Amino acid sequence: MNKRIFIASLAAMVVFASGCTTTGTGTGDPAARAKAIDASVDSALSLLYQQEPSSRDLVGRAAGVLVFPSVTEAGFIVGASRGTGALRSAARP
Repeated sequence: MNKRIFIASLAAMVVFASGCTTTGTGTGDPAARAKAIDASVDSALSLLYQQEPSSRDLVGRAAGVLVFPSVTEAGFIVGASRGTGALRSAARP
């Protein structure tokens, strides 16, 4: 492969990838976004408890549980992942 074509293709991929990472998908209101994340976390925990009832005891004994109900992964040579979630501590159900 010609070195010049390879470098141009690589530069185009970097520009495309940086454009994809600068676009926002969330709302402008942080309170609404936090409420949506909390609802997703509650839904994910309910699904976990439904599929594996013994997990409720494990979560109850934990000092905290980090839940990421939404994770996006991509990769081609180099991988990346991004997600939204919340930490549930024993002090807050």
